[in-house]
Amino acid sequence: MESNSHSDSVCASTDAGKGSTRYEEFWFQDGSIVLSVETTLFRVHRTMLSTYSEIFAALFTLPQPPDQETLEGCLVVRLHDQVNDFVDLMKAIYTPGYVTSLNVEPPGSAGL
Repeated sequence: MESNSHSDSVCASTDAGKGSTRYEEFWFQDGSIVLSVETTLFRVHRTMLSTYSEIFAALFTLPQPPDQETLEGCLVVRLHDQVNDFVDLMKAIYTPGYVTSLNVEPPGSAGL
């Protein structure tokens, strides 16, 4: 099993990777899709995203154009989120206990 380091490396194998930085914690060699968020790339598993997100599940059912960008054999999907928010989402999906460790009050519970 290949381990992921936390250092960044630059991808330059296709237009999708030029000038972008891999987020090594969420760059899995067996990942099946590359998500581009701002200038950061995440190679993750479509099945994981589909399992934990109805939005991703619906996104992956849409037909893809024949000229869709690829990187290392994976489709590239560009997202319009902030990278810090997306890292939190990936940690919530891939890291057991991450959400409960945040110690955040649910909306509407202030002062209870």
